[in-house]
This record gives sequence, structure tokens and C-alpha cells, in this order.
Amino acid sequence: MHEAFLKYLACPKCSGNISLDAINEETDDRIKSGSLVCKTCKMTYPIKNYIPRFVPEKNYADNFGYQWNLYTETQYDTSLKLPMSESRFYKTTNWPNRLDGELILEAGCGAGRFTEIALATNATVISFDYSSAVDANYKMNGNNPNLLILQADIFTPPIKAGIFDKVYCMGVIQHTPDPKKAFMTLPKFLKRGGKIAIDVYLKEGIGKWLTSYRRIHWLTRHMNVKTVHTLSKNYVNIIWPLTKSLWGLGRNGRRIARYVFLVKDRFWRKGLNVSDEVQKESLVLHFIDQLCAYYDNPQTLKTIQHWFETENLKNIEVFKGGNGVIGRGEL
Repeated sequence: MHEAFLKYLACPKCSGNISLDAINEETDDRIKSGSLVCKTCKMTYPIKNYIPRFVPEKNYADNFGYQWNLYTETQYDTSLKLPMSESRFYKTTNWPNRLDGELILEAGCGAGRFTEIALATNATVISFDYSSAVDANYKMNGNNPNLLILQADIFTPPIKAGIFDKVYCMGVIQHTPDPKKAFMTLPKFLKRGGKIAIDVYLKEGIGKWLTSYRRIHWLTRHMNVKTVHTLSKNYVNIIWPLTKSLWGLGRNGRRIARYVFLVKDRFWRKGLNVSDEVQKESLVLHFIDQLCAYYDNPQTLKTIQHWFETENLKNIEVFKGGNGVIGRGEL
């Protein structure tokens, strides 16, 4: 981390100001290892591999750390050579693509596929995740001088309140133990007039539940992520020829692939030029992501609308999007 970013930090325990406690190793004006200390309660927090760490090394999001450090580049637009993350980012936020001089908070960054897009706006971005996926994000984006990456808890972000122009949280809230509480922590970080955008899995009826991964999630969420990874790779390799044949049959074939074999078509129907190996890797990642998430709490549009109204946000928009429910508002 760059020392200049200290001005944005606050102790997650008492909200006191954070200062440097020690620098053990520094590279090109970036602190690789050392520690931070709260000036008020004297709590200390380590800096490891350039990232300040505010959470236990082992936690309920370990599976996400495993998958994103293993499949770091799989969903990156620069790797796919397709604007899939960019498209989802702008459809969710509806923000302009130039945000020079603004400060953005990304809650739950994973491997940083959206961090890359946010940085391209020329804003300063503070990005955090509960899992060790922050290391994958640093690998991909850490050299950008406008980025601070933190390993932190969405329920107690180590950030000063009221300083951000924009806040976004995509594909994260449903994977926390208390989605409503997770959302409620975020608006306080906005400046007056600042904007927030989220997307969350959509809660659907029993029919959809029976034809989705949720019919086995109750079992796989308790399994070792490495075991699920191995099983997923073998499964994808076995069903791949059948999957491609089903996709070629049109809409009904794609439905069979999705609802019977749990294989969703991300590229085929759109006619995108993506190799079999990349598509298979994407499917394996998709299985790990869905089957190993310890918490999986989709929400209704009505619930998301209520959350935004409870926080007295203005210009609220809540609607169905490609990843479930999109919610937008302004402080």
C-alpha cells in the first residue's frame, strides 16, 4: 500500500484514525509488509504482501479465496477479450465511463474483474474483500497508483465514513450471513449526493429452486472446496460433448443443459468466439462459485426496494438484471 492512502482508513473496532506502526519491507514507495495501529484503541493490523489485513486469516469466505487465486484471470475482460465485466458494471451502476477525481468504494472485489473497470474511469478506488481473493486482485491491478486493496469485513469496513462519490457491491451481499445488515453498512460511506449500486441474486419460486444448483447446495456447501473443484472438473469434461450438442438444438436444448445438467451457456448463444477450454474453465469456476458458497441468500425486488428506502436514499431504481436484482440510489 502507499502511505498516502492512510488518510482514508479508520479502525474497524472504534473508528479511530489509523497510522503506520512499522514498515518491515518497502518496494517503490509501496509498503510490502509492516503494521498499522489505531491511534485511539491501539489495535494493530498487519500489512502482508502490500495489503492491510483486518480480518482473520481463516474465515467463511475461504472458498472464494481458493477459487479466485486459482482462476484469477478467467473472468477478466482483458483475458477473454470480451467486454463482459464492463457491460455488467455499467448496466448495474449506470455511471459515466470517466470519473476523474472521484473516490470509489468497491465492497467485495473477488479477483478484481470489476476493479479493473472502475480504475479505467480514472477514479481512485478503494477495494476490499473478506477472502484472500484480494491477493488475486493485487496480482492483476496492484500496480495501479490509484488503487488501495484491503482484506476487510463488509460489516466493519476500515474506512472513514462520508467520503466516497460512488459505492458499488456486485455479486457479494447474498454470500454474507446477513445480507440486509451487509447492505446497511454501505450508504454511510457516501458523500451527500453520492451514488450506490448493487446486484444480488434474485429469490425465485420452488420451481426455479428445483432446477438450479440450490437443489444440491445444501450438501456441497459443507464439502471441501478442493474436492468440489476436482468433481467439477471431471463432471465438465464428461458432459462437455453432450452440452455442446444440446446448445446446438436451440432454446429447448439450452434449457435441458441448464436445468438438468446445471450447465449455463455464457458464450454459445451470443455467438462469441471463445475456445472450448476457456468455456470449460468458466463452467468449472461457475460450479465452485455456486456450490461452495457457505451462505447463499437471494432476495426479492420488494426486499431490495425496502432496503434502499430504509436508508432514505433518493432516485431509487430496483429492477431485474442479468445477475438477479439491480438496485441503485443516491444519498
